[in-house]
Amino acid sequence: MTMKRLSACVLLLQILLFVLGTIYVLKKLGDVIGAGAWFFDLGRPVAALAPYLILPAGIIISSLLHRNGKYRASTFFPFVLLIVATAVGQLYLRIVPDPILDNFGSRPLPYSGFLFLPSEAVPAGFQEVSHNYTK
Repeated sequence: MTMKRLSACVLLLQILLFVLGTIYVLKKLGDVIGAGAWFFDLGRPVAALAPYLILPAGIIISSLLHRNGKYRASTFFPFVLLIVATAVGQLYLRIVPDPILDNFGSRPLPYSGFLFLPSEAVPAGFQEVSHNYTK
C-alpha cells in the first residue's frame, strides 16, 4: 500500500471516528441532561473527551498535509496528536481532584441499608404492597 493511499485511509478513518464519536457523545449528553444533571466543572468532561475533541484539528491538518503531498506526515501526525491529547487529558484527570470524591469520598452505596432494610429495621406489622422506583 502506498503512502498516498495509507494517508487517505487514515484521513477517512479520522472522519468516521469523528462522526461515530459525535453520535455517541450526543446520546450520552442527552442521557445526562435527561437525568437532570449538568456539568458545573467542564474540565473533567473535556479532559476525558480530549481524543475526540482533537479529531477535527487532526482531520484539517491531515487533509492539508495530504493535499500538499506530505503523505508520511499526514499518516503519522494524527496518531501523535491523539497520543498527546490523551496523555494531557489523563494527566489532568490524575492531577485535578474529582470534586465528588473530594466532598463525599468513595462510597459503593449512598448509605448502609440503601434499597435494603434488614428485618430488625422493619416496623412491626409493616407489609409491603408495591414498589415504585423512579429516577
